[in-house]
Amino acid sequence: MLKKGGSYVRVCLLEGSRSMDKNVLLWLAERKEIDQVLYLKSELNLMTYVKSDMPDIVMIHLGTNKNNGLLLGEKIKGFCETIKVIFISDDTGQALNAFDVGASGYLIDPLDKSKFERCINKLVHNF
Repeated sequence: MLKKGGSYVRVCLLEGSRSMDKNVLLWLAERKEIDQVLYLKSELNLMTYVKSDMPDIVMIHLGTNKNNGLLLGEKIKGFCETIKVIFISDDTGQALNAFDVGASGYLIDPLDKSKFERCINKLVHNF
């Protein structure tokens, strides 16, 4: 699915657990409408990229410091409301907080490919 301007969807993934990241990167690579996937290792690098290149979708793993991940998502949405933020966590209790800060999706780790695909499909088809 092409975006209105004729370009493809760009996704940015903030480093999380290795097994989860490997699956996410593999599944994103299978998507023909996703043109670019950037894998970043720090929040600072992510915010720099968001401010300069404005990805379409940002994926944030809520690892051990869940509050920082939620604050980061909130900053991203504050900078540009059109960026879709997906949170990934092993804690279902953070879902409401994630949607309160503007999440477009919330996935439970370990990830299920069919749920991942549903979440991505919903976002990609809105471009």
